[in-house]
Amino acid sequence: MIRPATPEDAATIAAMTRALSGHVGDLGQHRGSADTLRRDFARFRVLIAENGSTASGMVLFFPYYSSLRGEMGLYVQDLFVGANARGTGLGRALLAAAGRAARDEWDARFLILSAARSNETALAFYDRLGMAPHDDAVQLSLEGAQFTQLTETA
Repeated sequence: MIRPATPEDAATIAAMTRALSGHVGDLGQHRGSADTLRRDFARFRVLIAENGSTASGMVLFFPYYSSLRGEMGLYVQDLFVGANARGTGLGRALLAAAGRAARDEWDARFLILSAARSNETALAFYDRLGMAPHDDAVQLSLEGAQFTQLTETA
């Protein structure tokens, strides 16, 4: 069963995002927690897959507008499927459910996500879905003191 998460699911979501960080090798950078998820819960959507009363996967996503396309999409921040459910079609089902929810809620017409280059299993999965990398795009980030400095300049 796939269902919308609520703020009461924050600890479960936090555990899965932490497991995902461990899987892709960036656990040392992981700062998210149940508290930060609860604080920001109104700004994103999460769907949780359950097998009985056990969470087996989740997808965290939010609205994404493309001025190039002139339409709304969804950005998938995290897709996690527990080891016991990998290879069962759950990842595809979670992405499909997120796509339907975004289509119904904000008329999404496309999906964007990023994957770690080192996560060959995920890259192969996305390739099987027909997703293609944007070779002309580079993902960049600005955080910490540099972000603060930017936001405090005129």
